[in-house]
Amino acid sequence: MYHPAGLRTIVCRTNVNVYRAPVGYYRATFTTNSAIQYRGFQITISQRTTPCHTIIDLSDGSKTSGLISSPSFPRRYPANSQCEWWIQAPTGNTIRLHLRVMKLRYSSGCYKSYVAVDTSGTATYDPSTTERICGRHRKTFVSTGTMINVAFEGGSRRTKGFRAFYTVV
Repeated sequence: MYHPAGLRTIVCRTNVNVYRAPVGYYRATFTTNSAIQYRGFQITISQRTTPCHTIIDLSDGSKTSGLISSPSFPRRYPANSQCEWWIQAPTGNTIRLHLRVMKLRYSSGCYKSYVAVDTSGTATYDPSTTERICGRHRKTFVSTGTMINVAFEGGSRRTKGFRAFYTVV
């Protein structure tokens, strides 16, 4: 199973597990060999959105900037928080996103808690157009088109999270 920006989970045997992704795009691939024959697999996929799954539409030009942040920022976010923002600029413009405050758990590969930014605006979080950030790293991104997508995965350990400033350019 593939999560944002190329994170992968491999599931084997007859384990029953729940896997969560902070975004609406999720890909599962079933692969088998001829070593042993079993009946196959069963998978159930359900969608759950939260108040921080938001489309921010700036396309009418009445607003040109704003802030997004992890839930409860600057206090610690609830464990396993997940959010996604789609930020839309007017035609002919792009979005600049500056991660101003980053206080997330660091892990090699940023797989436990992270902010993923897809500059393509497709919300597929393909590794070629997406960067995953964790720890205390700050960075600025510019969309390649009129939309930028931001996903937040909080993980099980609660930290202060992040705050980002976006503006139409």
